[in-house]
Amino acid sequence: MSSANNSDGFWLIVIGLIGYWAYDTGYGSCDDYASEYSCGYVIERAEYEVYYWQNFQNQNIADEISIGRVVGLRECKNTAMQYAAIIRESWNERAYICVLVDDGDFVEKHRLL
Repeated sequence: MSSANNSDGFWLIVIGLIGYWAYDTGYGSCDDYASEYSCGYVIERAEYEVYYWQNFQNQNIADEISIGRVVGLRECKNTAMQYAAIIRESWNERAYICVLVDDGDFVEKHRLL
């Protein structure tokens, strides 16, 4: 085996480890969500504060309340849908927002695509 092949294998391992680190830690970027975090992190592993805008049609910002904290965008949307059902309000995709929490700070807003 030539030294060039050994070198190629080494760099493949290094690139793989960097990719795994970026996925695991959330570093990277996700164009789908216009996020500085990796898509896997945004969708599955990020912590979110869930906000629901009751009576959305009235456009009164005072009606927006925090209804919980969850992990992952799917759970965020599910929490908002359950809350809408509890308060007997028709579901509206625009009535909820997931605010990504990083080290105690609110850093990005998302909805499940």
